[in-house]
Amino acid sequence: AGGAIGLALRLPGYPTGAFFAVTVMVLSYHIFSEWLSLIVKTRSSQAVKKLLDLEPDVAYLVKDGREQEVPLEQVRVGDLVRIRPGGRVPVDGQAESGESDVDESLVTGEPLPVEKRAGDRVVSGALNGHGTLLVRVSAVGEESFLRQVIRSVEDARALKPGLLHLVDRVLRVYTPLVLFTAAAAALFWLIVPLVVGASPDLQRAVVCRPERAGHGVSVRDRHLRPAFDRPRGRRSGRTRRADAHR
Repeated sequence: AGGAIGLALRLPGYPTGAFFAVTVMVLSYHIFSEWLSLIVKTRSSQAVKKLLDLEPDVAYLVKDGREQEVPLEQVRVGDLVRIRPGGRVPVDGQAESGESDVDESLVTGEPLPVEKRAGDRVVSGALNGHGTLLVRVSAVGEESFLRQVIRSVEDARALKPGLLHLVDRVLRVYTPLVLFTAAAAALFWLIVPLVVGASPDLQRAVVCRPERAGHGVSVRDRHLRPAFDRPRGRRSGRTRRADAHR
């Protein structure tokens, strides 16, 4: 608003540039905050997508000695699932038979494949090696290990990093402070002329250095008159009261 007034009225000495500088600073704070937030959300979304890609859509259910391909949503706790060579583990469970090396690096961070045999636990999202495993399901769907990791990543995405919290705190303090300072300055310069009753230059002199202003001016009949005798008065330090009728 202050910058718009300066452009419209073109008042001499009006700080139009300063108003626009403050506007640019506030906008920069907001843009920087939104940019950081966008980066965090984008990276979190990419991480969630990679984790979701680890979960297969189907599982190979073994029932009554027969194997059938079923959607993962139809698998229940206690079912027996076959993990084929090179396939993703769709559920959490315990191996009942078979032997294979399972790559759990994308899930648990283990850099090397882990050998799995009967009695070992497997987690959803892991990559099976060259062997075959029969796994008794202990957790599936939202209760599986992979789904819990995805949920943790999504919860972390909803939170803001420390830098964004710092920017928000600065903005919460900065904007009200600027508005309060502007209002106080406006009231101040509206009240000072009523109290001092002088020109703007003398107002600033009285506000900044009142003791010096008192030495250089005298008041008579509510009019401010020069008080120094030029040039002799300056050299001698003597003052005289100006003639009100001159």
